[in-house]
Amino acid sequence: MTWPTKCDAVSGMAGTGFDTLLYGVSNGEVWIVDVLDITTFHTTKLTHCTRNKASVTCVAWFGEDQQFAVGFADGKIVLATRDGNSNIATIDACQHEVIQLAWDPTGSHLAVHEALQSNVKIWCNHGDAWNAIYTLKHNTTVTAMLWCPVADSSVSNFLTFVIGGKDGMVNVWNLSLSVDYSEVRTTSSETFSTQKNLKLANFSKSAIGIKDMPMKTTFSDCCIVSKLNCSAGGAITTIQFNPTSDLLATGGNTGWLAVWSLHDGTLLQSKEGDGAVSSLSWLSDFLLVSSFSN
Repeated sequence: MTWPTKCDAVSGMAGTGFDTLLYGVSNGEVWIVDVLDITTFHTTKLTHCTRNKASVTCVAWFGEDQQFAVGFADGKIVLATRDGNSNIATIDACQHEVIQLAWDPTGSHLAVHEALQSNVKIWCNHGDAWNAIYTLKHNTTVTAMLWCPVADSSVSNFLTFVIGGKDGMVNVWNLSLSVDYSEVRTTSSETFSTQKNLKLANFSKSAIGIKDMPMKTTFSDCCIVSKLNCSAGGAITTIQFNPTSDLLATGGNTGWLAVWSLHDGTLLQSKEGDGAVSSLSWLSDFLLVSSFSN
């Protein structure tokens, strides 16, 4: 289930005075819950994006007035709006179960994590068609992925995306927003940039104290700008950017929690917990809350 990532700051869904929750169930149904207050809510079945032959495995919703994405156990993804009046698209995105879906901070690119795979595909709508414009390969099975929530178009035309794997490695990618949508780019984890300023392409200048960042960079459409070795914690279970996106917290299945600087890729702090790291949440730029399985 998911709330819209982007919503009206005062009253939930813009102009309505209520919040909206999207969820899917194992019989393939998709539902909307409109929450009016603490005791009042209404549920509506979205028949236009329900599929009776496959279980819903994940959902992602960027904005209340935009398409949401629903992933299914048979590898298909349905993109639709709650009213069903806009174009409804069904994508044969994966050969296996769709594990996770995530919209980028502009709401235009959809990251798709498929079960048992060592890559993540980035999909984008261009014209009337959805295209997989990037296939980002990891060394081992992907276990976690996350978009950087800060997208500063005045600094660069790139988004930052993070992939964690079963091997405990975390790769930080920069992806161009200006690409040829007719071409699919397959990029391996060996595509590593040595240009230091690329690591800052998507982060707030004020947050990291950089006064004169380059307005343009010249490198390939997608490349790894930092590799974080978290293998001491086993397979990556969770990843979280701090609010200004200059720090990254990672957790592994052996209980090792680490905080990294995305300015230079250095390890700032680590902690051993009891059991696997199950979730991470930043309360401020320098205050992190974690939970463990035991």
